[in-house]
Amino acid sequence: MSKVYAHLATIPERIEGLIKVLASLDHQVDGIYIGLSGKFTKQQILDINVLSDKLFAKIQDRYCTFGDALKMKMVCNDPAEQLKGYHLICDDDIIYPDGYAEKMIEGIEKYQRKAVVSLHGRKVPSHKIESYYRHCHPTFPCRKKLNTDIHVQIPGTGVMAFHSDTIKWDWSIFSQHKNMADIWAGVQCKRDKVPVFVLEHEEGYIQVIEYPQTIWKQEKDNDTYQTEIVNKVWGLE
Repeated sequence: MSKVYAHLATIPERIEGLIKVLASLDHQVDGIYIGLSGKFTKQQILDINVLSDKLFAKIQDRYCTFGDALKMKMVCNDPAEQLKGYHLICDDDIIYPDGYAEKMIEGIEKYQRKAVVSLHGRKVPSHKIESYYRHCHPTFPCRKKLNTDIHVQIPGTGVMAFHSDTIKWDWSIFSQHKNMADIWAGVQCKRDKVPVFVLEHEEGYIQVIEYPQTIWKQEKDNDTYQTEIVNKVWGLE
């Protein structure tokens, strides 16, 4: 069977939660790649090193240039295709249930490795939107029940999975603007004609660690750039 890799990015303020996240993933994957976004102390880095013996690499971005896109860096920077196998893109505020990797792999194989799958996503409407966060609907959240797989345009990257045969991710897309990993994933899938499906799942299947600051809270009232990109790429008028 192909190997399974997990990828995520974190910030110094979330070390305590990261312990729980890695514990939920460690027994489900063969390797973990983690991006360190921000100014971590030497002790924090040492603490992260002992969280899992499956940590293959740590990528540092001391000035938070890329935000959540940092979790995509290793899969984008793999021209030799050394990381052949299944890839789980994760977030540092999600507890992944037992059997999560198996469920996502089953979803990948259901679509014959020709689609990106997630447990969260958005459809892009057929008309111009005034706000990405408020008007790009419907949304299919990972925390709510979904009875059947749904085709979407923008995947939630924190619960996204694919095989290395499915798509060759392009770092020049993800590095354009920080904290837009979901949109950039949708942009590339559209460009490369790779479909995206949100897989059916039960309510409560995904558990989220609540933090006072999240990308959604920071950006939901300041999403002019995100809105422009969605309108432009999907040709909304």
